[in-house]
Amino acid sequence: MNIEFLSDRVEKLESVFNNIMYMKAEDRLINPTNSNLKDMIDLLNEIFDENKCTDIIYTLNTDKQFFAMNISPAMNGSDALTILSTDANIRLVNYQIEFDSKLFDIGLDSAELTAVLLYEIASMMDNNEIFENLRALVDTRLISNDDVLLIRNSVNYAQLIILAVKDTMRKLSSILYKDSTEDLLIPAIQATNMSENILSAKEKILASISNSSDTLRSPIPVILDWVLLMYRDIKRNKSLIYDTLVDAKTFTGSKLEIREFNACIEALNRIDTTISFNESINTYFENKNMSILNEVSIFKALKKNGLRGLENELYEYTMRVKNCTNTEDAYLIMRGINSRLGILEDYLYNETLSDHDRKHWESVVESYRQLRIILAKKKFDDKQYGLFFDYSALDKLDKKPEN
Repeated sequence: MNIEFLSDRVEKLESVFNNIMYMKAEDRLINPTNSNLKDMIDLLNEIFDENKCTDIIYTLNTDKQFFAMNISPAMNGSDALTILSTDANIRLVNYQIEFDSKLFDIGLDSAELTAVLLYEIASMMDNNEIFENLRALVDTRLISNDDVLLIRNSVNYAQLIILAVKDTMRKLSSILYKDSTEDLLIPAIQATNMSENILSAKEKILASISNSSDTLRSPIPVILDWVLLMYRDIKRNKSLIYDTLVDAKTFTGSKLEIREFNACIEALNRIDTTISFNESINTYFENKNMSILNEVSIFKALKKNGLRGLENELYEYTMRVKNCTNTEDAYLIMRGINSRLGILEDYLYNETLSDHDRKHWESVVESYRQLRIILAKKKFDDKQYGLFFDYSALDKLDKKPEN
């Protein structure tokens, strides 16, 4: 965030909102003027100078669920896979904004609308913690289900992964899913002296929902859970996925969400459910135009050292798990274990191996899985690791299925 002339730019944002609010009602129902939205884009790009707002749309929403404001980052398959499969730093730059027309009809003044806008952009686009929380959430899902992220499936069906990542980021960032005052008072709000405005805006949003047929959406990342289940067998689940996406379009009032659903439907119609398994994973990335992943985190080490390097790291990870005493270290270790499990299981699933070699690599996989269980059961004094952690599910991992 650029703090130079910040108060002046915030005042100008409020003026833009005033211009929109005091348009003739019939004009505003169609769309705020392009001039208003262009002014807003320019101001936002001056305030958030490391990001770029590329478009703002105003959506007339009369009969669908209230979505308030939608911040949609531009994201490709490589971005999504880097977020889910590695611990590499990433920053998404471009984004679009969508205003729900209902947001202008619940009594918010221009200062409160400005506060909500600044909060939504900062919490989504200027917040590296969102990726840490997303990765922790995915790790928790994988651990609870004794699962791994299937690397090639994730690449081949990247549009579904993008849908899941974007929806989960929204669940982690939007004011609609925030309960505590502390969550709302982020640095961008404090820097603009809009703490009172964001808190009063939240109260009005809650009051408007409680007095209407709308209800707050659940913060549970249902799309993430659904995609992690469906993508494992696209051939069998293709019709179900298609029907679900078509139905989802009828429930949302957001044009940007509908675009995401349409992109998934188009990708589903294009994809070949037969995946080639006779390539190394790095070659597979290159053939899918995702060679950038070869230079990221574990994939860079894999390209250099091969699978033996992952086996050699077992001792290091055993020591790291044994000596882990805080949640920050636990998060990083868990991310590394899950990434290595994804690579190893891809190898086991896709390669023709001798019985001896298969047993060997299955043993390496099992060792990593046991380390994951041990780490997941550790409890720390600072705070619980992960989000929505289900320790009862972890207990089940230790139990062998009865015949």
